[in-house]
Amino acid sequence: MPSACSCFGFGTRRKSDSVGVAAAPKPASNQTAPANPSTSAADARIPLNERQKFLLVANWKGISRKASETGATMFVQLLRSNEQFYEVFNFGHVRSSTKEEQLQDERITKHAETVMKMLDVVISNVKDADYMFQLLQKSGAEHAYRPRFQPEMFWKIEEPFLFAVKEILQDRYTENMDQIYRVIIKIILSSLEEACREESVRKAIKNGTKNS
Repeated sequence: MPSACSCFGFGTRRKSDSVGVAAAPKPASNQTAPANPSTSAADARIPLNERQKFLLVANWKGISRKASETGATMFVQLLRSNEQFYEVFNFGHVRSSTKEEQLQDERITKHAETVMKMLDVVISNVKDADYMFQLLQKSGAEHAYRPRFQPEMFWKIEEPFLFAVKEILQDRYTENMDQIYRVIIKIILSSLEEACREESVRKAIKNGTKNS
């Protein structure tokens, strides 16, 4: 049986290693876009001003409402452009399937929903940098325990993510939103890669100590 996949999300780990993840707070319904785009009080780790963060969270709601469809589109695009992921994510059963069949595949859609759940929590909390990076650190570290997965593989999802978001949002995917999404996905993937790489080093050191 293939091992459980954290799928860029919060996969199953040993209870002693798990980190509790609180539910993402919902934005207030009467929230309005900040008029001042200043980044003077912003966290330097997220190079978006307050208005850009507001627009991201508001625009992302259109994706959140179609999370399963977006996620499936993203992963099918990933698989069709990077065939090694059929084995990495145990999707070998759909290697010869049509694109339409892959989009409807139950294993892919469930995998996609898990990924989109993580992305939804992260992006919804873009104004809470510490919490956002805590989530990314946990998810990235979990991937160090996935067979055949390498830290740099996270970057393969960048273009499929942007493709899927654009497909779902259509006219709402403006040039301004394209720039914002490109910033946030690079932050997300960079953080995941770093956390995965650091955990891989810790794992190697620990295994080396055990075997010495």
